[in-house]
Amino acid sequence: MRFLEAWTQLSHLDQLRHLAPIACLAILVFLPGRRVAFVVGDVMGSGLRVAGIMGQFRTAARTLARLDLSPAVVLRELDDLARSLSESHIATCVYTVYDAVAGRCVAATAGHLPPIVADPGGVADVLELSPGTPLGVGRARFEEREFAVEPGAVLVLYTDGLVEDRDRDIDDGIDDLIGVISKADPAGDPARLEAACDAAFDTLLTPQRTDDATLLVAALDRFPEDRVASWVLTSQPTVAAHARELVRRQVGAWVERTGAGTARNAGLVERLVNEGPRPPADVEIHERELA
Repeated sequence: MRFLEAWTQLSHLDQLRHLAPIACLAILVFLPGRRVAFVVGDVMGSGLRVAGIMGQFRTAARTLARLDLSPAVVLRELDDLARSLSESHIATCVYTVYDAVAGRCVAATAGHLPPIVADPGGVADVLELSPGTPLGVGRARFEEREFAVEPGAVLVLYTDGLVEDRDRDIDDGIDDLIGVISKADPAGDPARLEAACDAAFDTLLTPQRTDDATLLVAALDRFPEDRVASWVLTSQPTVAAHARELVRRQVGAWVERTGAGTARNAGLVERLVNEGPRPPADVEIHERELA
């Protein structure tokens, strides 16, 4: 069981900056457990018809993310959507979920360029992911990768329109984007994050660009370890009473430290124990009454 004290700061997402044309996708969805999903995608082609298709992908991606599905499952469902449309449409997508409590990300890609991750010191590099196949091809297998994230790290998602044009190879464009992010060192400073985005657009977007360009940059932080409590509960007749007592003691300690009001968790704990998965299980409780 993981129990979290309410966090009054800006949550685990310090800053987010993105630019997404109508034919591109750039969204984030807050998930249970102090997690957030980042999604960036691109439909091949241009014009109002493609923009309408991307609108369907955008709605589907938000809905699937809120179901708290894994990145690979979300991409598989989006692939099914692409193949179900009346016309053949090919799209690429990268889906990443950040867990601010564990300090870890899970990512998968469907033919999309891999994320760039910069550590708090400004050292940036491309994350190695199985490339997958674009959405709409069908019979695709999407592989996830889980990786640790240092507190204050920066996640960068983008489309090929930002890093590739007629006069620049895509690998050179990615290297240029890495150089911009590393030089800006945006970790932990909203002003530097903003400057990193501006510098990326100024450096990479040329007059010869013929494709839409999307950039999403997020500075990630960790949920404070002293605001998390966890227990392993076994299947015993007294487990509900024991869980209530554990939560009551922990909340009391937090209340004493912060001076916040009393939290009401007994009913929630009892419901989780009685209706949730059979112990032993990893059960998350989010305390939202402390203020």
